[in-house]
Amino acid sequence: MDRPSDVPSRSSGRASHGRQIGRNVARTILGLIAVATLTLLSFQSIHAINDESSSGQVRQWDRDAAFWNCLTIQAHSLVAPGERVQINRGGLATAVMLEKVVGGWTILESKADEASAVLVLKSDRSRASCLGSVVVEYPPGSNLHGRPEKIGSGGSDRGSGSLPSTPL
Repeated sequence: MDRPSDVPSRSSGRASHGRQIGRNVARTILGLIAVATLTLLSFQSIHAINDESSSGQVRQWDRDAAFWNCLTIQAHSLVAPGERVQINRGGLATAVMLEKVVGGWTILESKADEASAVLVLKSDRSRASCLGSVVVEYPPGSNLHGRPEKIGSGGSDRGSGSLPSTPL
């Protein structure tokens, strides 16, 4: 016959075995949920990539790149890399655009007396422009009205449509 000390060990063994089965079932369910979630996210990512790489979106990216390249070429015709410049902060969108165009290769100054040039983005559809915008240079300390000292050249993008969105 069984000894009394053996009886509890059998029931505790059954309980332990039951807990192990429960853990395995829980792990299996969590694993299936994780696989299903990853599969769903993969399909959503594939759909998003297809939307972002559509021919219309690629044309828009090319249009944006041509615009920014045009402005950069004009700015390079006015100031040299490493030159200290101030950008006109007359409007947030204009300031952000000019900062994107020259911020990586010039030294931006906040005070006009420390800059060798002040760059302004003006609307001008009568000359070679970048979708109707042209980079111009004024001498430091000027009132930024009237005829600029120099007008950017070398870049022209008469494309149609509106300006690309400002990267804010």
